[in-house]
Amino acid sequence: MPNYAKQERELLTPDQLALAEESRQPRLGKLSATRLRQLIAAIEKARLTASDEVAETGASPASLLRAAGRRAEAERRKRGAAAAAPVAAPAPRSAKTSKARPVNGRTPAKPRKTDQRTEPHRIPRPASKPASSPGHAPETTTKADTGTDAMQTTEAEKQARQAARKAEKEAAKEAEKNIAREARRAERQAQKQAEKDAAREERRAARKAANQAEKDAAKAARKAENKAARKAERKSNSAEELAAEARELAAAAEAKAPEALAAAAAVLGGDADKPRKKKKKKDA
Repeated sequence: MPNYAKQERELLTPDQLALAEESRQPRLGKLSATRLRQLIAAIEKARLTASDEVAETGASPASLLRAAGRRAEAERRKRGAAAAAPVAAPAPRSAKTSKARPVNGRTPAKPRKTDQRTEPHRIPRPASKPASSPGHAPETTTKADTGTDAMQTTEAEKQARQAARKAEKEAAKEAEKNIAREARRAERQAQKQAEKDAAREERRAARKAANQAEKDAAKAARKAENKAARKAERKSNSAEELAAEARELAAAAEAKAPEALAAAAAVLGGDADKPRKKKKKKDA
C-alpha cells in the first residue's frame, strides 16, 4: 500500500505540502466552513500549476494535490456546505498591447476563455487523422466514436478515483487500527505497572508491619522480664529481712530465758510456803 504522506513530503513543495497536510484529519475536521472553502480553492489553484510528471513511486504532485482536493471536497459535502468557486487556470503572461480598436465598425472577437471544469469532466480531443494510403478509403472519426472514447476515459478516471479513495480509506483504517492497538498496548502496560507498584507497596507494608510487631514483642518481653526480676528481688529482700528479725527475736528470747526461769522458780517456791486462801462466796 503506498505511503501517501511520504510521497507528499518527497514530491510537493513546502506550500503544497502544507495544503496537503491541512486536508487530512484531524486538522480538516477542525476547519471552519469559510476556511474549508479557502482550502479547496487553494488546493485547486496549486494543482493547476503543479507538475504532472510521474515519479518512480507512480505518483505526481498534481495527483497528490488532486487527492487532497478530494478529501477536502468530501469534508465539504459531509457538512453540506456550498461549493467553492472554481479556479481558472493561470493564463500565460504576454507583453502589454494597446487596446484593440474596431476595424471597419466591427467589434473585435473576445479571447477564448479557459475551461473552468475539473479534469474528470473534460473530454479529450480526438486523435489526429492518420494519413490515408493509396487504395484505401480515409478513416473518419464519428461523433459516436468520440463519445465512446470520452466515456471510456471518464470510466477509467472514475475507477482510478474509486481505487484512490479505497486505498485512502484502507490506509486510514489501518492507521486507526494501529492507533487503537498502540492505545490498548499502552493501557495494558500501564495496568501491569500499576499492579506491580501495588504489589510492591503491599510487600513493603507487610515487611514494615512484621518488623514493627517483632520490635513490639521484643520490647514487651524485655519489659516483662525486668518486672519479674524486680519482683523477685523485692521478695528476696523481704525474706532476708524476716529471717534476720526472727533470728533477733530468738536471740532475745534466749537471753531472757534464764531470768524467766529464775522468776518462775521464785514464784513457784513462794507459793508453796504460803497457805492457800479460800475464796469467799459472794452473796447472791
